[in-house]
Amino acid sequence: MKTRSLLHGAILLAALAAPSVVSAVEIADDGTGGALIVPYYTVDRGNTTILTVTNQADRPVGAKFHVREAQNGRTVLSFQIYLAAKDRWTAAILALDATGPAVLLTSDTSCTVPSIRTNVGLPTLGPGGPRYVAFGNQGYTGDFADGADSSLARTRQGSIEIIEMATLTGPSAAATAAATRDCNRLVQAWTPGGYWTTNPGTDLAAPAGGLAATAEIVDVAKGADVVVPVTALDGFRESGAAVFHEGPSVDRPNLGDASEGMDAVSAALLRGGVANEFSVEPALGAQTEWIVAFPTKRYHTDGAIVGQAARLPFRVVTGGSPAQFAAACIGVRFQTFGSDGQECTGTQCETAPLCGTVAQVRFVPRVGVPQGILFPDKFVTVRSEDFGAREGWAELRFQRLDNRQPFEWSYQGVNRMGLPAIGFSTATFVNANALPGLLAVYARTTPHRDVVVGTR
Repeated sequence: MKTRSLLHGAILLAALAAPSVVSAVEIADDGTGGALIVPYYTVDRGNTTILTVTNQADRPVGAKFHVREAQNGRTVLSFQIYLAAKDRWTAAILALDATGPAVLLTSDTSCTVPSIRTNVGLPTLGPGGPRYVAFGNQGYTGDFADGADSSLARTRQGSIEIIEMATLTGPSAAATAAATRDCNRLVQAWTPGGYWTTNPGTDLAAPAGGLAATAEIVDVAKGADVVVPVTALDGFRESGAAVFHEGPSVDRPNLGDASEGMDAVSAALLRGGVANEFSVEPALGAQTEWIVAFPTKRYHTDGAIVGQAARLPFRVVTGGSPAQFAAACIGVRFQTFGSDGQECTGTQCETAPLCGTVAQVRFVPRVGVPQGILFPDKFVTVRSEDFGAREGWAELRFQRLDNRQPFEWSYQGVNRMGLPAIGFSTATFVNANALPGLLAVYARTTPHRDVVVGTR
């Protein structure tokens, strides 16, 4: 039984009074679903992001894998994954140098299209090492330029969508099985004249959910491992929904292709803000960073998708100029701060806006700035000691830049407050006396809690 969000509960109460169409999309409490969102990946600071995608179902499936950069959610890599029943695919995202693009490498034998592991046109990580594919900037340069940074460095941080497309049947299903694995058959099916190019519904049945994923960010040099909470969406496609099987070069299906539409996904993720823990205690060598991701923001604000007007609950279109990007940032207010319940008052509780589709917040002490955990230079800084606290908890409430009011949105006849957001807090602590001559680093990750503002 899946846990229903407050939003879904409110819709159900309204349905008791009058028949209506109820959104089926909700966050899955068992971590499986037809759509998965990894809120953050990074290769900065020497970090490597490790990913696994698991098919927990007893039938083979095809899924689309989208990597989105953090400024405007533009695509930097897309491909298909075809998994046998109970199959799992693993990959790593890393950088080969300090300024170049992120790359994805895998030695997993599960099938991808285009092929990665067996593609002789791709480079290897060292002689005989696994092959890798570099992330690209084609999605935000040239005819697709959006007015933001055009360099490949923009690919080094972002988020990931994994969308189930269909259940595989017949020879295509057999090609995924470990005993008879024939990934080349699936690659050829998408070449000119191939059976999926001719008829993308061949050997396919309706999707039925069951995908799961894990993600972790590993800093080998520091010895720290940050587990990234993955959000799974249940009911993304209705039971018996039509197959949505596009070619590997097509940026669909995506989060905008839920059976109930884009708004149903945003509604399932809606919150008035986020709450979590922090620590900058010098005696513990503590530092804290928060990730606040807006997974559907691109579908509401990117001018290439929505045109001249943003879709609510967002208010401003992104793209065109740095000023336009800045206008689309999210205002933030601290409502409560500190382990003893210290509460902010007035404008001192406001901090720099959260910008992009993935925003970073770093908590730092009044004196000195820690080395950092995940990101190097683009983040919102919070000096927690200015509020009288070195550790405790905080609420970040979203507010509009033009009037400092909460974001409002009417969905299915009910007024909502907030924005679709997910993310987590990660903190590291240093123990210089674990053993003689041994320095130990501990990492703690906690998903954000929901902050409810007004009526939901």
